[in-house]
Amino acid sequence: MKKALILYASMSGNTEKIATAFEEVFRLYGFQVDLYKAEGKKLSEKARTKLFGMVMQEVNHQLFSDSVKNECMLANEEASEQEIRELLEKFDLEEYAEYHPMILSGGQRQRLAICQAVMGEKKLLIFDEPTSGLDFRHMCQVEKLMKQLSEEKYIIIIVTHDYEFLNRACKRYIRINS
Repeated sequence: MKKALILYASMSGNTEKIATAFEEVFRLYGFQVDLYKAEGKKLSEKARTKLFGMVMQEVNHQLFSDSVKNECMLANEEASEQEIRELLEKFDLEEYAEYHPMILSGGQRQRLAICQAVMGEKKLLIFDEPTSGLDFRHMCQVEKLMKQLSEEKYIIIIVTHDYEFLNRACKRYIRINS
C-alpha cells in the first residue's frame, strides 16, 4: 500500500489544505481516483462521510456518548457486541468499555476516536496533530497504531508539526508550506 504523510507549516485553514492535498497526494502516488468524484459525479456529503474519518486534535469534540462501548455503537449501529469488544481489545480499551469517555486519559480518548473511525468502516483516516499534548510513551503508542492501521490497508493522512513523530512513524512525508 502506498502511504503519505502531509506536514503543514501553519495550522490556519487546515480543512481547505487537507482537501486540496488529497488530489495532489494521490496524483503524486499514481492513483487514478478523484476522491471527491465517483464515476464522474461529485460525491454527496453523506457519501464522503462514509469514506473519510477524521480524528481531531481535540478529540473531546467528537466524543458524545455515555460509555466507551456506546461511542463505538454510534459509529456503527450494526456492529455486534463481539466486534466492539475485539476492537476495544485491539486498541487496549476493553477494560474501559463501560466507562464514560471523559474520564479516560488523553491517549485513551484518542485511541477511542480512532476506534470510532475504524468501527465506522472508513477507508481514509485523517489525523490532525495526533500527538498533541502526549508524552513520549503515548506518542509511541500512537505511532504503533498508525503503523498497524497502514498495514491493514487504510489510507492515512496525518497533519502534524511533530518531526520526532514523523521520523518514527513514517517512511516518507510531504511538506506543504503556507
